[in-house]
Amino acid sequence: MSVFRNSRRAGLAVLALVLALAAAVATPEPAAGQETAPVKLTAPKKLKPAAPAEEQEPRRRATAPRFEYKSGPQRSSVTALPSIGGASIQVDQLQSVDPDAAGILSAEQGGFGIGMWAGSERRFVERLIDALPAAIPSTTMRDVAKRLLLSVAVPPDGAPSGPSLAARRMRALIAMGEYAAALDLLSAMPRQGRGPGLVRAEAALRLVTKDQASACRLAAEEVSRQSAAFWQKALFFCQVLAGETDKAELGLSLLRETGLEDPLFLELASSMMAAQPATLAALPGLGPLHLAMIGKTGSAMPMTDAVRHPGALRLLAVSPTAPAVIRLHAAETAAAQGVLGAGVVARFYKPGGPAADQPAAAEAGAEPPRLPMVERAALYQAAAATKVPAAKAEAISLAVKSAVAGGRLQGVARIFAPLVADLPPSSDLLWFAPTAFRVLLVSGDEAGATGWLKLIRTSAAIAEESQQLLNDVAPLAELMGQGGTAAETPLPAERRGVAVLFHGLLGALGREVPADRLNPLVLNSAPGPAMPDMALWMRLVAANAGEPAAPEAEPSAAAPPPAAATVVAGPVVTAEALPPPTPGTQSGETRIGERLLLMLLALGDGPLAEANPLVVSEVVRGLHRVGLAKEARGLAMEAAITAGL
Repeated sequence: MSVFRNSRRAGLAVLALVLALAAAVATPEPAAGQETAPVKLTAPKKLKPAAPAEEQEPRRRATAPRFEYKSGPQRSSVTALPSIGGASIQVDQLQSVDPDAAGILSAEQGGFGIGMWAGSERRFVERLIDALPAAIPSTTMRDVAKRLLLSVAVPPDGAPSGPSLAARRMRALIAMGEYAAALDLLSAMPRQGRGPGLVRAEAALRLVTKDQASACRLAAEEVSRQSAAFWQKALFFCQVLAGETDKAELGLSLLRETGLEDPLFLELASSMMAAQPATLAALPGLGPLHLAMIGKTGSAMPMTDAVRHPGALRLLAVSPTAPAVIRLHAAETAAAQGVLGAGVVARFYKPGGPAADQPAAAEAGAEPPRLPMVERAALYQAAAATKVPAAKAEAISLAVKSAVAGGRLQGVARIFAPLVADLPPSSDLLWFAPTAFRVLLVSGDEAGATGWLKLIRTSAAIAEESQQLLNDVAPLAELMGQGGTAAETPLPAERRGVAVLFHGLLGALGREVPADRLNPLVLNSAPGPAMPDMALWMRLVAANAGEPAAPEAEPSAAAPPPAAATVVAGPVVTAEALPPPTPGTQSGETRIGERLLLMLLALGDGPLAEANPLVVSEVVRGLHRVGLAKEARGLAMEAAITAGL
């Protein structure tokens, strides 16, 4: 169509002026599992209580259905922790608050209800929580996991074994890198009766949030009461910080003599005693204390291991001395997993961020290569700077193509989504519509994506030349429930794996999949990736059996204003009410918490694009059956788009 071709030429001309700093060099970027050089981190200059590592970001657009438990213009906490601020919390002092039941989300606020553990056996739930992956490949499922761990709920039946349920929830949040959420949850738990497991979780949380003064105070108090190696190791760390090297050396010798099986700690301890950074070949058993020691020593971490540890990604992303390519790699991965908000990661793309640093030249006098992630940062700057819609769209389009080629679409799409949302759908940008549609969908903005879909459909109705654009997005439109044109445009034969995933997701969302659409794929599709633990798989399939729950009502366009803080009867603590993001308790299903844990474990921690289509479809089916229709669509869109639809 000549109209949008001409507008794109104009956009390219303007973009060429804006992109003086963006030279397109086709340098392969490191894959998530590819070895790169270890990264040095500098030690903190001061030791003092500090805010959690999670930086604040602007409030997401009202159209985005992502769950957030924060509120206020600065997305400040809604809990009672003094360092975060939470005057809105009210606690019923006449009732005994059970730490295992305490939370900051009621069903109306996005939690899964006080009965989400009803019918579940406590020890089984404890095992599932302990096994939760730290790196969750889907931002939709990460939101589900966070809501689950923050929910107010009566504990499951049965006697506890080992650490309390509260301590296990805290440990899971810390492993996920959700430090602010963990602090909020801790503030909702009474001081009395926390138990040794919860005290240890608090100390670990203080360490990773750089509140070392509080952590060391806890270590000094607990080391005389408990013989656990954790407190001995924490005491060593605190003694080094305080300059008590003789005591620290003696404590380290005792730990070695007792046969401490923590090679990572011992390596970092030697590094601290020698005041020299270590070069870590691997991160076995990485935990909060290790992360604090890595930050103190400035030791180097391998990216191959760091991508599976949200805390390590955080540390790399904010390191002021790490090479630009490593910081951007960590930031994009963190955005893809939802570890860091898109608004926070966008700062890494802006002038003065890591992209301003040039990678070292391979040879003396050679022009330094500009890796794809550095190019994407330059394209972000160009798109943000220009006021010309066509030029902005062209810069975004180039960045998205680069991200698709490097397997980074999830993170890059979340970073660029606010820029796409600023572009109104128009006939001049018809060529850009499929890209905008996918970026907004994978970022969770269904409403914004629908606007671009309408533009494509309107153009296809009046111009045959635009029909191909409609065919391109038809499968995604069908998954959205926005039409069934995909039946008329079957996926190419060479994309059988994607076709299997598409039809599996369609059926999981409760749509009919005619046999004649599956018949050509039978005996023609390659074996899928590995399956999860088979007993876990059998439990998940059994839990999903039966008729699906009635989907929840879609939220109204105008969300009700937040209500005042309330006190709920029973052993609970509540926070300022937020617009509900589809509470699972409205579905009438049982064992909600247990079933969500099974889904998270089945999905695992590998890249979403590499997940078995059968597993992804079953998890989508499970979400749909417990009444979380919006979350089911969100995961389906993430999986379909990252797979290449």
